[in-house]
Amino acid sequence: SLCPNIATNLTMSWLDIDNFFAENELLAFCPGIVVPGVSYSHDKLLQTRIFSYSDTQRHRLGPNYLQLPVNAPKCAHHNNHHEGFMNFMHRDEEVNYFPSRKTKRLIRLKKPAVNLKTPPHPKPLLRLTRPKARGFFRPPRVQAYYLRDGAVSLGRSRQVPHPPSRIRYSRFNFVLDPRRVT
Repeated sequence: SLCPNIATNLTMSWLDIDNFFAENELLAFCPGIVVPGVSYSHDKLLQTRIFSYSDTQRHRLGPNYLQLPVNAPKCAHHNNHHEGFMNFMHRDEEVNYFPSRKTKRLIRLKKPAVNLKTPPHPKPLLRLTRPKARGFFRPPRVQAYYLRDGAVSLGRSRQVPHPPSRIRYSRFNFVLDPRRVT
């Protein structure tokens, strides 16, 4: 055997469940959420489930599916999913989008107590080769059209009455086309 068997947990299936619905809801775990250091195999079925379980949970459990204890991150998280069903945490004091002008103070997250380092990625056991996708190529003329269209849309930011918002939009405009910013 490559690895010795190590007992990690004891499952007791002889207990009667007090609240079947609550226990069943806690079983909505997702293979797309893994701890650092664990990587996926190249199994096509597993690769499909990594995406589809998250998508199914978003559909069935709602936008707050990451608040379930089995899916929840173990650190503070801020997202814009405050409303909707299965909301376990009621955060009324926050604005539900970030960054916001209405936020009184910038939310600073605490540093973790343990020094977490990114684990080294293991070398793949086999190298899969597949043909490169060529459907994403766009001719330079089409790229220029998209850039010009985006620059024109963001160029209307001069009509925005709030100066910090105007500055923010002009930065986006500069990224798209530096010649158009005046």
